[in-house]
Amino acid sequence: MSKNRIKILTRRVFNDRKKASSGLFGKEILDIEKWPQKWQDKVRNARMIAGYMPLSDELSLDAFWRSIPAGKCFPRVEGEEIVFYEAFGEGSFESGSFSILEPKKGMSRVEISQIDVVLVPATAYDRDGTRLGRGKGFYDRCFSEGRNGKKPLLIGVVPSENLLSRLPRDPWDLRVSAIVTEQEFLEVSL
Repeated sequence: MSKNRIKILTRRVFNDRKKASSGLFGKEILDIEKWPQKWQDKVRNARMIAGYMPLSDELSLDAFWRSIPAGKCFPRVEGEEIVFYEAFGEGSFESGSFSILEPKKGMSRVEISQIDVVLVPATAYDRDGTRLGRGKGFYDRCFSEGRNGKKPLLIGVVPSENLLSRLPRDPWDLRVSAIVTEQEFLEVSL
């Protein structure tokens, strides 16, 4: 079976699971105080952190944001790309592409080179840091090697039930340096 077919089937399984459950409403990522100290330091020393507004099958970042003083930015789909903008509260967002909350038009743009840490949501991750997104390739393109100059530290965020032992990986698939679930923090060897 081809890698692409396996990815499509894996997404379908997780989409079916999402439809059958009540979602993850209220589940937060692991408290940063429980992360390894060096990772706590990396995040706490960051000037700008990119996050996301969670869908029903993604972990919330609310408690994380309350414990981090860094600037916050979020993705907005613009054509075939994601672009990051600062946002400060619920009034800073509107329903955008794919019914995902995105920063409103007119917010301050943040260049990739200004972002120190990115919390990257996914349909699933494997324990080697390979990301299975929703299939549009936005994060893959945005953070591909050598693009946009400096590459920020990428931390995958996924529910523990979506952390798999192995996913098929293509050369363009995004890999992260660490993964955080609601239960654990996993450092990845790249």
